[in-house]
Amino acid sequence: FDVAGALCGWGSDIHAGRRPKHDAAIVRALRDAGGVILGTTTSTEYAMARMAPTTNPFDPNRTPGASSSGSAAAVAASMADVAIGSQTIGSGIRPAAYCGVFGYKPTQGAFSLSGAMPLADILDHPVIFANEMALIVKTFTALRDSSAAYTARLISNDNRRPIGALPHAALVAPWFKDAFSADVWEMVRSFARQVPDIDCTPLSLPHHIGAREEGCLTTILSADMWRYHGADYRQHHDKMSSGLRTWLERGRDIKAESYRAALDLRAQLIADVWEALRDYNFVVTLATTDIPPLRSEGTGSRAPQRLWNLIGCPAICGPIGKIAGLPVGLQIVGRPGSDAALLDIAKHVFHDTENASPI
Repeated sequence: FDVAGALCGWGSDIHAGRRPKHDAAIVRALRDAGGVILGTTTSTEYAMARMAPTTNPFDPNRTPGASSSGSAAAVAASMADVAIGSQTIGSGIRPAAYCGVFGYKPTQGAFSLSGAMPLADILDHPVIFANEMALIVKTFTALRDSSAAYTARLISNDNRRPIGALPHAALVAPWFKDAFSADVWEMVRSFARQVPDIDCTPLSLPHHIGAREEGCLTTILSADMWRYHGADYRQHHDKMSSGLRTWLERGRDIKAESYRAALDLRAQLIADVWEALRDYNFVVTLATTDIPPLRSEGTGSRAPQRLWNLIGCPAICGPIGKIAGLPVGLQIVGRPGSDAALLDIAKHVFHDTENASPI
């Protein structure tokens, strides 16, 4: 996100030293609401590839997550009250979980991303990080009431879709092929079952959803990355990591009909997910597959965050405990447009974990 006069180099050697003249729309909205911008944080390369130098505040040998790692780590280390990051696959919820802070991703398309580095129009989301739910809500409210909000319809209080007297949540079992920690999943299940006044029902998604969502997102994202950053590849591919080049080369080779088919599949997956979840207001599930891995092992699996990002849902992660001294997060997902209701339920779910996350 561009901050006027600050270093905003996209984690890239190509754009190192870049200092934009204007704030991104969200940054401008935060200033207008009285926020004091302290500075910018580091990102992975183009928010996608080579790791940033940031370490996990709980263990410097561990990853803080992916593209928004700097933002999540800054909040966890009490360097800032609130930070803004992004998520295109899973790089907001995952850093929040790994760093033991709250991370909230609004409904896709609710806020302007003008002035933010693009990856894929229908996949890019802003993310708010904070140590307290109250600050998540305060920041969300400031953005909702600002010029950065595209339309109040997308984040309306009226889109709660009540089903019965109590909130109905589906405790969704892992639907993806990536391995996951039995201890982390048990902590999530145990925590969810003990939240008072919420009906949390175990549920498994149909197999075909988990089998198709990764390929769908990869096609859309790769093609859009090439559209936005292909010129950088053509001129400076030698300054890119091999991981970033792989994404761009994949996107370069995707045909228009394949891209359209992926968009059609996304629409079908949205319908299939909400058909499977037709009786539920919210999803409760893993935020990550495990505790933060060693930096030498990468930035962690994107699997628990990817589906919900693909279909544009609001999601929030909050800390629920630790394993081996490292944070574990729980993810709550709402229906598109149910942001206010999601934040209400998150305040209830995470009531006893507030202020427990800073190091």
